[in-house]
Amino acid sequence: MTDRFNAELPLYDNVCDGVALNDYRLLAESGRYPGRSGPSVGPPIFARLAAFIAGRGGERRDRPIYELCHLVAALADNGIRSEGERLNLMLGLNPVTPASIREAVSSKAVAPEEEGLVHGSGDRRFVVHYRRAVYLFAVHEFLAQMEACDFFGELNDVFENMLAEGADETAVRNASNAIARRLARYRRIHFGWTTHAENFAALTRFLNERDSGDQWRIEDEAVFDFWCEASRSGRFREYRTCFDAFVQLMRMLEYAVQIRKAEGVKSLEQDFERGLEAAAAADEPWEKAGWDNPLALFDDEDLQGIKFFKAVSERKPLEDLMHYGPQAIELLHAFLRLEAFAPIQSAIGNDLRVDRGEASISRRLEMEDAESYREKLLQLQKLRDHVHDLMKAVLHVIGSSDLPTEAREGAERAFKGMRRKGFEAIDDFDAQRREAFKTAADRLPVISSQLGAFLMRVERLGDQAFLDRLFEKDKGLFQKQFLLLYGSPT
Repeated sequence: MTDRFNAELPLYDNVCDGVALNDYRLLAESGRYPGRSGPSVGPPIFARLAAFIAGRGGERRDRPIYELCHLVAALADNGIRSEGERLNLMLGLNPVTPASIREAVSSKAVAPEEEGLVHGSGDRRFVVHYRRAVYLFAVHEFLAQMEACDFFGELNDVFENMLAEGADETAVRNASNAIARRLARYRRIHFGWTTHAENFAALTRFLNERDSGDQWRIEDEAVFDFWCEASRSGRFREYRTCFDAFVQLMRMLEYAVQIRKAEGVKSLEQDFERGLEAAAAADEPWEKAGWDNPLALFDDEDLQGIKFFKAVSERKPLEDLMHYGPQAIELLHAFLRLEAFAPIQSAIGNDLRVDRGEASISRRLEMEDAESYREKLLQLQKLRDHVHDLMKAVLHVIGSSDLPTEAREGAERAFKGMRRKGFEAIDDFDAQRREAFKTAADRLPVISSQLGAFLMRVERLGDQAFLDRLFEKDKGLFQKQFLLLYGSPT
């Protein structure tokens, strides 16, 4: 079992979901591809297949698709031309071995080639050796059955069109590209790493150059330094984009670690492994990688009629903290910078888009509108108190009769103190509204816990005087970078 799980490492390390893992295992456990005897040449077939599915291999990662198209053309040249004959061979042959493929082709071909399956001649002669054909059969089977055979019909149509067009080099490449596009979509949907591949490639290069040790150090200054280095390019011009990218990388690393722990797999030597080892060292619970924004629940239609949070003064200040969750606490200083200075950059971007002129941009660059760290701290402290009151008020609605008298009376006072829509007398409540309060009761403690953990970390960072000094220093750093990006104030 260990060997099989080790073969699956590319799937875990690229953060596959259950669909991709099941698609792979359905094929790996089919029993059609027996282990080889004698000296091993190259990686085992299923390790190579897992790497192919996950998109490993750089620019040549989809080379097996091109070879598969030549294999299909070669089968047609050897008498296995119809769709039924091809599927009967490629999906029905059991076991799939070099010898069994050679025997099946030889029974159809007029003059089979001993070295393998050959398509074309002269400079266009392409040979698929029988041992390689075993792997390509597995690639074909995966493509045919992935996502409950959703691509099966289209895949056959691609091959039929290729053969109808003469299976020349142009037709083969067109078919390869069509299959590769569909597989790319599969990877984007079912692999977390693939979804953010371009961003992660830039971040991993930066972290590899920055850290000479065995592990990446994803920390506050790494976010700022990366932004300063990369902000001249379009993709990472905004500080928020850089912060988002680091958060996604941290979540992917943490998720991959949890999958590997659950499956009991070992490490894989690669650049990504440095991040995996750093994430594993933290030994955090699964929920950290699977953070779900608790505020999103309050957008539910059933909760819309109850004003748990005022949109501007209560909901908006919480949104980023609840969106980023544990990573906002891990990257505390970077997150404070996000809250203070990302709105300034966003406002400058809007000024440029609607052409408000240099005077408006110049005013933004003075940084007077930036929310200080002390202001943010006080704001969140008030919101923590509000969430505590909400929890008590909700408890009064859903049932507090079993509580001690003091707690029960406190819940009632909190409810009556909520002079806002949806908190009318309980006698007027219908069953649907009571259920809405029960739903809120599940998420309010999560919001409270996140607020409490964040505030505790801020307080450990330093007192209010320290926060003021840190803010002034950061204001100068961001002003300098904004001036580089947008020009000097007039």
